Amino acid sequence: MAASTTPRKRAPAKKTTRAAAAPLAARVDDAELERLQAEVDEALAHDDSPVGPDGEIRPVVVGKKGKSGPEMVHIFTIADVDYFIPKHPSPAVMIKFMREARDRRVGRDAAVQNAMITLLGSEALDALAESPDTDEEDVAKVFTIVAHILFGSLKRMRAASDPS
Repeated sequence: MAASTTPRKRAPAKKTTRAAAAPLAARVDDAELERLQAEVDEALAHDDSPVGPDGEIRPVVVGKKGKSGPEMVHIFTIADVDYFIPKHPSPAVMIKFMREARDRRVGRDAAVQNAMITLLGSEALDALAESPDTDEEDVAKVFTIVAHILFGSLKRMRAASDPS
């Protein structure tokens, strides 16, 4: 025997009063608007304001307050352009490398290549690949430097986790 279902009654929609639904501007008096404008004007009067006195917009740089960025190492130069990588790469690069090296679908060799690509970046790799002056020895030396930095990062991670 099939179970019978009885229709349920829906709760009525909630109603709001007109005062609660009124726009914010309608609830702020002129004195309050003038006070808010004075606060904005005072904030804009400072040199570090995001808006200059002439209305010029100064972009906000998020996350860079007082940080100089990672120390960089000069790896190679092509056509008078210097290429750098971080001296101490993010631990995230090593974590990704270790995961990929253990993953049978990726493997150690591909993990090393991926880490090097991450550290060098596409601009540096493109420069190496597109330069008619690049030879095998140059590429080997660049990769040796990058591997030294990459595996130095692994040594630092191991040393940091060693309790002795």
